[in-house]
Amino acid sequence: MEKMPWRILEGKKIVGSLGSIIGEVVDLIFNDEDGKLVFIEVKPVEGSILDIEEGKNVLIPYKLVISIKDVVVINEELLEEEGIKTKVRVIE
Repeated sequence: MEKMPWRILEGKKIVGSLGSIIGEVVDLIFNDEDGKLVFIEVKPVEGSILDIEEGKNVLIPYKLVISIKDVVVINEELLEEEGIKTKVRVIE
């Protein structure tokens, strides 16, 4: 992915690869040793599939990011494998 200033990412909406609402970007966490982006701190928004206590944020591994354009798209199928709890999705 191309380099972009933090200002552009701050507040961007995050959606899952299956169309789920995830949240919005709050902060970025970098590795102190090599400077690589490791996590995106995410604030869940209304309708989010993230199953965490209200008012808390979650760290999503940057390796789950598929695309960054108007929104950040992550591979939501891998959230549980990374230890991030999600709500059960009901498909009607």
